[in-house]
Amino acid sequence: MNYLKYFKYILLVPLVIGVAFFSFSLLSSLLNEPEILIVQKLNIQNEINKNKTQETNQNITNEPQLITNNFNYKLVGYRAGQNDSSIILKKGSNEFLVKIGENIDSYTLESVSTDEVVFSLQGNLYKIENKVGKNK
Repeated sequence: MNYLKYFKYILLVPLVIGVAFFSFSLLSSLLNEPEILIVQKLNIQNEINKNKTQETNQNITNEPQLITNNFNYKLVGYRAGQNDSSIILKKGSNEFLVKIGENIDSYTLESVSTDEVVFSLQGNLYKIENKVGKNK
């Protein structure tokens, strides 16, 4: 008979502790008031105008600079087209084919024309003069 008494306590003690814990958490969540933040009206037209002026300012100041250092490649060929432009660069005895959007030494090829090749690195534009096929 004593075993049934201990067995009853073994089952009831964890049950009472669980009920007490969940009752306390329920009461604490009921007593906490929600934090209501003040929401301001958003003027979408002003935000659009700000973004447009920032983009135009970035475009004006982001003129391509001539690459002078840390670019040990020589331009040996190019294909300048509307859809599929690429260049061939040579470093030592190795040649690399780079298409628009691909990277070489962290430089991303942006555009290819008959006059210049434009790369970007960390938001800055750099250019290489295209002297391939020109007798200068």
